[in-house]
Amino acid sequence: MQAAEREPSSASESPWFWVLIFSLAALAAIATIGPKFERREEAIETKFHARERATGREAIERPADDAAQEGPPWQPIFTLGPIAAVVALIAVVAMVNLVRLHRRRLEYWRRETQEGQSQAPPDVDVRSAAEPRAD
Repeated sequence: MQAAEREPSSASESPWFWVLIFSLAALAAIATIGPKFERREEAIETKFHARERATGREAIERPADDAAQEGPPWQPIFTLGPIAAVVALIAVVAMVNLVRLHRRRLEYWRRETQEGQSQAPPDVDVRSAAEPRAD
């Protein structure tokens, strides 16, 4: 039997299925933990900038008459955006490959049904709509 003619495996046996599942779980985790991470990162970076100012390494331009003015607004150095983008890209690649696998399976079953060499998979009803069901 040639490799092209052998029956395609089920979707859950494909590594792409599991890559998709875990990448979607990672995206859900990033979306869930994102706000808490941003608050924590803001506190860490604020402390870092305060230590830098205390040691004189970071100069903040302040007007001489307004000594109580806050520093510059907080801009995050590290965000979850790039990580989420990479995980989303992995999920898209896995989805495309899973769709290709599904199309191969459908084509295999159509070909086998037309040739009359095998039965359709249990989850596919190949009878026409005019045929009555024996329920």
